[in-house]
Amino acid sequence: MVTGQTVDTNAAWLAQQGVQLGFQVARHSTVGDKLDDLISLMQTIAERADCCFCTGGLGPTSDDLTALAVAKAFDLELIFDEEAYHQNAKRFLP
Repeated sequence: MVTGQTVDTNAAWLAQQGVQLGFQVARHSTVGDKLDDLISLMQTIAERADCCFCTGGLGPTSDDLTALAVAKAFDLELIFDEEAYHQNAKRFLP
């Protein structure tokens, strides 16, 4: 999305849904897969907004850094949720 090769249709759809729910959408942000950039963006958003929706970067591959960035941005520990893992495994794994 950062390079323009993929169009961010998620942002438009989420904005429409948010407005219908009564949110005032102030900004959309797109950032690449660089941990420091993600951390900085999360901290900036926390300073100016009451709510943040994140899409992308939340999968199980090593280049999906969003969860790690949130943890580092707010000095939190990532905790493996065994129950959530089994629920997802049951649903998505053969």
